[in-house]
Amino acid sequence: MRKVMIKNIFLILGGILVILICYFGYQIETPYSLSGEFKKIEIRKGASLNEIAKILKESKIIRSQKFFKFYILLKGWQKQLKAGSYKLCGCRAISEIARTLKIGERKQEKEITILEGWSIYEIDKKLSAEGIIKPKSLISFLPSPALKEKYPFLLEVPKGQNLEGFLFPDTYRFFKNQNKDVSLVAEKFLKNFQKKVYERYSQEIERKSKRLYEVLILASLLEKEVIDFKEKRIASGILWKRLKLAKPLEVDAALIYGKQKKFQKTWKEVLPLKKFDFSLNSLYNTYIHPGLPPTPICNPSLASIKAAIFPQKSSYLYYLTDPKTKKTYFSKSYQNHLYLRKKYLGF
Repeated sequence: MRKVMIKNIFLILGGILVILICYFGYQIETPYSLSGEFKKIEIRKGASLNEIAKILKESKIIRSQKFFKFYILLKGWQKQLKAGSYKLCGCRAISEIARTLKIGERKQEKEITILEGWSIYEIDKKLSAEGIIKPKSLISFLPSPALKEKYPFLLEVPKGQNLEGFLFPDTYRFFKNQNKDVSLVAEKFLKNFQKKVYERYSQEIERKSKRLYEVLILASLLEKEVIDFKEKRIASGILWKRLKLAKPLEVDAALIYGKQKKFQKTWKEVLPLKKFDFSLNSLYNTYIHPGLPPTPICNPSLASIKAAIFPQKSSYLYYLTDPKTKKTYFSKSYQNHLYLRKKYLGF
């Protein structure tokens, strides 16, 4: 009889234990709500387990503070929960929420493609729209002495000028929610430029008795005006020749960029050029100011940079590109150039 009683007691206790385990599992693995929305939750540095549980309960992320705390203590994670900004949902189980807080805030990485020929204004607008930087922070970012020491090619950048020309077109991965520190973004661009351009071509540029910055400027003109690589090289030869002869470059794209810089707008936002723009008193007006513009007018592709380094000699002195077909036409005489300009550009 006694043995039967003991057996029954164990059966009852075992049943109770099974019920408790099932109930605990239900509380831990059953979400607060199956249709909950993700909410931004801030966990401050140094917050206690009680404080974290209270925040989650009041935000309707968990159904029970007690079971949340019990699960954390059971796992031994009470000192491993990390501060940060989280997006949590009541549609997730306590076990999953607990693991998220243990792992910590995961920075959201975004893949961004910077297109060939984009100016700093297009790039700034793109990155700020994606939440990578604050609007116009890249435009206003100037290389510091420390940055110029780290990247010597920046020593050629005139005082007060930004990183236009050095934001090499490529696909990048940027972290969101990193306090929008533009210097981190700038360094990513500069490291890539150093690897893709400076390390490969700086010696060749020096051998040709040219400066990297002037090559970048000329390459940026080619980028905005000529599509085909062979035509880029011929146009490059024309521009270097005109510089040597002290003839104005007469590059429309530079004039457009002058308007961009003045109004801090994108390329499309300042088009089309008007007749009175050609009398604009700007250093980017290469119709009235001889020599290269003071800075690059965009961030050129590797093809344009190579064309600027390795120009093709020719007997031409002028070129223009048909905006519809993108075909570039070359002229030896000013009269023929004016004829083509009237034909394809209308003025």
